[in-house]
Amino acid sequence: LFAQGDLKGASVHYQGLLARNPLFLPALVNLKDIASVSGEPDQAVRYAQAAAEQRPWDATARRRLAIARAEAARFRPALVELREQAEVGAEQVVPLLVYNDVTSCDYPGRTTAAQIVAHLRRLAAEDIRLIGPDQLEAHTLGARAILLVPIAVPLALRRVDEALARSGGRAVYAASGLEIAGRTAGKQLAELAATGRWVIGSTGPVDTRRVPIDARGTLGGQLTHRLHTYTGVEEPVQAAARVDAALARAAARLPQDAPRVLVYPASDYGQYSLDTDAQTIAQLRDAAARHFAFAVAGDDTGFVTPGFDPLRLPARVVPPAWDED
Repeated sequence: LFAQGDLKGASVHYQGLLARNPLFLPALVNLKDIASVSGEPDQAVRYAQAAAEQRPWDATARRRLAIARAEAARFRPALVELREQAEVGAEQVVPLLVYNDVTSCDYPGRTTAAQIVAHLRRLAAEDIRLIGPDQLEAHTLGARAILLVPIAVPLALRRVDEALARSGGRAVYAASGLEIAGRTAGKQLAELAATGRWVIGSTGPVDTRRVPIDARGTLGGQLTHRLHTYTGVEEPVQAAARVDAALARAAARLPQDAPRVLVYPASDYGQYSLDTDAQTIAQLRDAAARHFAFAVAGDDTGFVTPGFDPLRLPARVVPPAWDED
């Protein structure tokens, strides 16, 4: 609707989505843009501020707010924010690249080991050091990037590891709960960790299926929603205890002598979920903080900047079509 110029219809649509989750990021971003195009700068500031307040570490959200304030003739706070961002050096900005579900052979729509190997060569040629999330504060290392692989077939993982050994640096492999528990896969993960090149992380609970969250059968994530049971929808305290127990089990399967990393299922800590609320989303972050040092969520830009939240690291999912250029 927005692309077709139906600003009123688009606004009604996104307002409806925002009513289903006041922190739903796509609705806040698009409502800000609609308000700007409609000549309603104060409304644009309100939506941009709501997005920036829930994501204070997000340089893009803060920049969007600064632009909205400038459109509303609030130049002083806009300039303060933009000047602060202009002072951030390139060595302080770290791209976090995620390669999902990697296969060892060419397959339409799938990320391949060959693609990652080509990217590793390019990063090495550009003198960009691959680091673990525990090195995010090490600005003296120069240009840096984080490479994260959630789930890969064993042969693909072996090829990526061989390339990583040649180029140097570290990476994160986020395994599924079933993979960590499996005897053969568990042995391979232990071997990867022993190289010193890999931080072994988790994709969360073994069961990440979407399940009913209300009597109508609406589906939601097991970490991002209060679930519907035979007695009705969980109370917040029940949901918090369930999520905490699930993340405790996931963390317990990881090596205890390395930083524990969680990749939120579907890269969603609640910012992309409907039919949830701010309290449930906050409880998920609290549980992640108790059991993990770092947690990764999806983001359109994928740049970790100063002031980052270690439990909501923004990651850019690399499309299968991206080549090394």
